[in-house]
Amino acid sequence: MKPSYKIVLLCLSIIVLLFVTPLIIFKTATADSAMGLIFLLFFVLYPIASIVYGILSGFDIKRLWCLPLAFATLFPPLYSITIKEMVWDLYVYSAIYFILGYVATLVTALINFTRKRDKNERD
Repeated sequence: MKPSYKIVLLCLSIIVLLFVTPLIIFKTATADSAMGLIFLLFFVLYPIASIVYGILSGFDIKRLWCLPLAFATLFPPLYSITIKEMVWDLYVYSAIYFILGYVATLVTALINFTRKRDKNERD
């Protein structure tokens, strides 16, 4: 079985996004601005990233089905390492990111399926 470098690179990008981004915020920002930036991460950047990984996996479901799952699964432990404590509310956010990612996957796969079907009907 040939290793898929695309999957490895996308999983590394998930790790960088979930671990390095909050670490940079906590190390460089003051306490008040860090809280605001963390809210932006939780409510803007991470949902958008979850949807983007879902869209990417929707283009090739057979190989990339694990991307939304990896994003949602790696979120609580990597974020807990960054803040040095485990907050159980992170699992709620993880479930939301999981749902967003797989809804985006299903929508993208459905759009691709209808495009291919329409193209085959024209030919």
